[in-house]
Amino acid sequence: MTTLKQGQLSTNSALTSLVNSTTGIHNLSEEQSQQLSQEIQTYLVEQQNKEINGKEGVNADEMGDILKNVKTLNLKRFRPFFFKNAHLRVDIDTLSDKIEKFLSQNSDKKAVLMSIAGKHHHWVTVSNVTKGRISFVDSEVSFVNKKNCTTNFIQNENPEDKLYHQLLPMDVYFLEAMA
Repeated sequence: MTTLKQGQLSTNSALTSLVNSTTGIHNLSEEQSQQLSQEIQTYLVEQQNKEINGKEGVNADEMGDILKNVKTLNLKRFRPFFFKNAHLRVDIDTLSDKIEKFLSQNSDKKAVLMSIAGKHHHWVTVSNVTKGRISFVDSEVSFVNKKNCTTNFIQNENPEDKLYHQLLPMDVYFLEAMA
């Protein structure tokens, strides 16, 4: 899959990752990806009052609104860890195992979209999961070692906390092509 570079479309990481996910699932051409990006940008500006290059970003609920309301995405979406205190009940191994299992079943028509925080504040598309790492389709963050990840909120500004990648289970979307 050809990945879009962060900034190539003059958009934030949420938009770029969503376009990368959709491009992979539907095998879109570069022209189709650009058109899809424009449709999502229009939705963000008109419906969510977002600045495309703004620093506010897109939270998980807003991402869900995009997935639901931009019909040309033609994606089924599921948040497998959308329950109260998911970050307390889902450890990194459970999270990565469920992602790996989902992607292993007809993976060319599926994608996992998730946000990461901590060292990076970024939306990414998961490309692969191994015993020791989670890899992404992304121009900024290509992978994280699972030993450096947590599924817990890091609330204080302790400089040592920046060494960890927060993979918040509630911010994970399983995506697949609609039939």
